[in-house]
Amino acid sequence: RGTVRLDKITTLILDEADRMLDMGFVDEVKEVAKIIPAAHQTIMFSATMNKGVRGLAATLLHNPEQIDIGKANSVAVNVDHRVMRVKYPDKKPLLMHLLSRTDVARVLIFTRTKAMADTLTKDISDAGFAADAIHGDREQSVRQKVLKDFRDGKVNILVATDVAARGIDVPDITHVINFDMPVEADGYVHRVGRTGRAGAKGT
Repeated sequence: RGTVRLDKITTLILDEADRMLDMGFVDEVKEVAKIIPAAHQTIMFSATMNKGVRGLAATLLHNPEQIDIGKANSVAVNVDHRVMRVKYPDKKPLLMHLLSRTDVARVLIFTRTKAMADTLTKDISDAGFAADAIHGDREQSVRQKVLKDFRDGKVNILVATDVAARGIDVPDITHVINFDMPVEADGYVHRVGRTGRAGAKGT
């Protein structure tokens, strides 16, 4: 629409580059890189360096310096991991039981689909808990409000799809529950990384 001037850009920062690729934004990223001045610095952050990210890096970066922090697919040492094997019909009753525990203060619950996120949020709310959902079908303004309510403690349970696995920086999330397990190990690392931050412990 011509509402943003890009002719004076000196730095292009690509945050969550792997997620951008997953969401199909690679063409848009390349288009922006073509429009801005040739003399610029590109900084690219990515939690994973898969084949797609390496390909994007080769396209956009020239003689880059790569800085690695931590091991691949590693999770914080101050996160306590637990597996609960349960038959499908018992998943929701078990979840309600876990949510009623006194040590479960601020919870992020992940589902695989948007429909399940909405269904689960309704079930949790109907059980008397303060819950809301965040996923790709909700408007950006609604998602921002939901996140603010979660940060401010107006809701203490947030049900999300992987759209929220990265980029959520809400302090004091005590528990992350994978109601549906992610497809890839990287997804698990990002999900559980929402708790146990800044030296705090998480489950």
